[in-house]
Amino acid sequence: KMESIILDMIEWRVNAPTAGDFINHLVCLIPVEDDTILREVSARAHFFAELSLLDYYFVPERASSVALASILNSIEGLQLSSHTSEGLREGFLLKTEQVASMDY
Repeated sequence: KMESIILDMIEWRVNAPTAGDFINHLVCLIPVEDDTILREVSARAHFFAELSLLDYYFVPERASSVALASILNSIEGLQLSSHTSEGLREGFLLKTEQVASMDY
């Protein structure tokens, strides 16, 4: 009953989390200490997530899945050595699975 009262009071103005919201939280799980890399990954991931809004193919996908894919594409697109890029990717996926209970 209380939930209904609250929803009526706010006139049902509630929003589901977006891919951008997930990116903001998930990017912290990338195992790197260089803030420059984290900012670059975050900016690119937000760009990819925004691009996904232009293609109906991604509409039924969960925002968390779009965010995860956007971050992985961002890491891959950085001009790092393949060894470093692979290490970041694997470390990120491992931490994401452990902390956020997201599987890939």
